[in-house]
Amino acid sequence: MGNQVENQVVPWNDGQGGAAEKAFATKTVTIGGRQSLEIRLDETWTDPTLWSPDRPHLYWLVTTLKQDGKVIDVKRTRFGFRQWSWDSHM
Repeated sequence: MGNQVENQVVPWNDGQGGAAEKAFATKTVTIGGRQSLEIRLDETWTDPTLWSPDRPHLYWLVTTLKQDGKVIDVKRTRFGFRQWSWDSHM
């Protein structure tokens, strides 16, 4: 049996966190000690809050690694979404 990798996106809220706004499907992987493994997640999230200078909204991606249902590691990665466009009239 492998390890379970769970990923949830929670609002950063100045380091206070909050309720999950997005949960990715759990992945089961097998990985040995001192090895690394890249796991790609490709899911739609239609309504994330965008970051802007006027409203600097950030998130944490909380990655939890479990073995036999027991949490063995948690990693928090802070990130944000930003979108912009411009028109050029010549």
